[in-house]
Amino acid sequence: MFLSGGLDSSAILATMSKYAGDSRVKTFSIGYQASPAEEMASNEFGYARVAADAFSSEHHEYRLDAPSFAEFVPDLVSYLDEPLADPSCIPLYFISKLAREHITVVLSGEGADEILAGYGIYGRMLALDRIYAGSGPLRRLAPWAAHLTPSEKLRHYVRMCGQPLETRYRGVSRGFTDEGKLRLVGADRMKQSGRQLRNVFGAYFKAVEKASPLDRMLYVDAKVWLPDDLLIKADKMTMANGLELRVPFLDHKMVEFAATLPNASKIHGRGGKTLLRSAMRGVLPDAIIDRPKKGFPIPIGSWLRTSLRQFTRDHLLARDSACGRYVDRAETARLVEEHEQGRADRSQEIWTLLVFEFWHRHFIEDHPRQPVAPARMTLIGEPS
Repeated sequence: MFLSGGLDSSAILATMSKYAGDSRVKTFSIGYQASPAEEMASNEFGYARVAADAFSSEHHEYRLDAPSFAEFVPDLVSYLDEPLADPSCIPLYFISKLAREHITVVLSGEGADEILAGYGIYGRMLALDRIYAGSGPLRRLAPWAAHLTPSEKLRHYVRMCGQPLETRYRGVSRGFTDEGKLRLVGADRMKQSGRQLRNVFGAYFKAVEKASPLDRMLYVDAKVWLPDDLLIKADKMTMANGLELRVPFLDHKMVEFAATLPNASKIHGRGGKTLLRSAMRGVLPDAIIDRPKKGFPIPIGSWLRTSLRQFTRDHLLARDSACGRYVDRAETARLVEEHEQGRADRSQEIWTLLVFEFWHRHFIEDHPRQPVAPARMTLIGEPS
C-alpha cells in the first residue's frame, strides 16, 4: 500500500496487517531531495517509518528531485489527457513506478477526508456559515469591508462572510482567487466561467438542500473533487505504470455508513475524522493519531523559486507561450516575480499555468485539428 504515515493510510496498514498472517505488507512512501532545513516540512518519511515499524511492513522509499519533477511534465499531460493542475500527480507517478517493481495491485487512503470531514476547510466554512446566519449587518457590509482589507487572501474570506454556502464553497482545491482570475482573464471570461461553476455546484447543493452544511459540502466534494481530481489522478498515474489502485475508504458500504453519522462523529473541536481517530486510538502510535494534517507536502514552492525558476520563466514568459495568448502576460509575469521574491506563495497559480502550457502544446499545437471537407449531398436518383 501507499503509506504517508497519516491517519488514513496507517489505519489501512493496521487492518491489512491484522489479516496478513505471516506475510509482511509491502509499503511505499515518497519524499523529496531537500535541504536539512526543509527536510521536516517536505518529507513524511519520519511518520511513514513509524507506521511501517509498528506493523513490521516491508517498507520502500523513493526520493524525487526537482529536475526529475520538471522533466516529467510533458509526459504528465500526455497521461492525464486533461489539464489537471494537481502537483501531487508527479510524485504519485514515481511512487507507482517503484511499487510496480514489487506488486501489481496497491491500496491507498483516498476518500477518508471526503467522507469523514478531514480537511481543515470544512471547519473554516462552518465558521463563516455561522457568521452569515447570525449577523445581517456584517453580511451586508462584507463587500465594502473587503475593499479596506490589505491582504488578498483576507479580502477573499471577508467577501465570503456575505455569501451563502452554495455560493461560497467551491471545494478543497486551492487555485486562483476571484481577484486573481479577474486580472488574469478579464471580466467577460470571468463571468462566463462563474456561470459554469454555479451550474455545476448549484445542482449538487440543490440535491441536498435539507442536509446540514457539513454534509452538503461532503456531498459536493464526493461529486466534484473526488471524481474530477483525486480519483482520476490516482487512476491515470497508477495505470501509466500498469499498477491497479484500490481505495478501501470508498467501498460503497463505508461511504453509506459515513453518510449516516452525525456531524460530531466527523468534526469535533479542531480536528476532523473524529470517529476514525477514536477507533484507531490504541491501535496506531499516538504520534500518528495526534499529528497535524499536512496534506501531500511537495516542496514545489521552494523549487519554483530556485531550481525550477528558469524552467518556469522559459515556458510561461516565452514570447510564443500559450499563456501569453490566453491570459494577461503582465499578470503572469507579476505572479512569477511575486513568488520568486517571496512576497507571496503563488506556487499553485504558477503550477496551474504550467500544466495548461504543456497541455496546450501537446494536445493543441502538436495535434492541430484537421479541416473537415464538407459532405457532398447526394440527391435521390443521382448516381453516387
